[in-house]
Amino acid sequence: MAQKIDLSIALRLVDKFNGEADRLLGFFETIDLLKDYSDGVPDAELIKFIKTRLTGPAHGAITTATTLAEVKKLLKDKFSIKFSPQAIEAEMASMKQQKKTISEYGHEMNELAAKLSAAHVSQGTFSDESAASAIVQPVAVKSFTNGLKDHRTQFFLKARNPNTLVKAISDALEVQNTEEESAMWFHASPSRQNG
Repeated sequence: MAQKIDLSIALRLVDKFNGEADRLLGFFETIDLLKDYSDGVPDAELIKFIKTRLTGPAHGAITTATTLAEVKKLLKDKFSIKFSPQAIEAEMASMKQQKKTISEYGHEMNELAAKLSAAHVSQGTFSDESAASAIVQPVAVKSFTNGLKDHRTQFFLKARNPNTLVKAISDALEVQNTEEESAMWFHASPSRQNG
């Protein structure tokens, strides 16, 4: 049977964690050690303790967790750096619509924008994803616009200057629908049939 750790030792053992990606693995190791020496203590009690050790961007990151495995997954998903913000921005800038619909292309760009926000949070640039929006949205809009295959749609989006990716996608769909309606009107026009 494992020896139990009292609260004063646990406080010294488990350092505070503020979301810095380079400290995540060490934090996980101390959580595992705490669990090993807290035989018989329910996960719910350990999670309450772990919540007291989270600060800054990490504070509140595990509110939905009910097991230690969920705690680790939530922290890993939010704070482990998979890519740097610069690498994600480069991926966004190189993404092109090609044969995808505007909706499909917009969805993929939106996923990258979410990854970019998370990367900024995990690097500590911003405290949460909504705070990163001021930086991420202009990058996402520019990348989305420049990657569109239709140059007229690009031109209209640049003229409209949407401030969010959602608005840019909506505007691109509107331009596409207007062009399709104009093309149908042109081909069905009586003057075209008589000429």
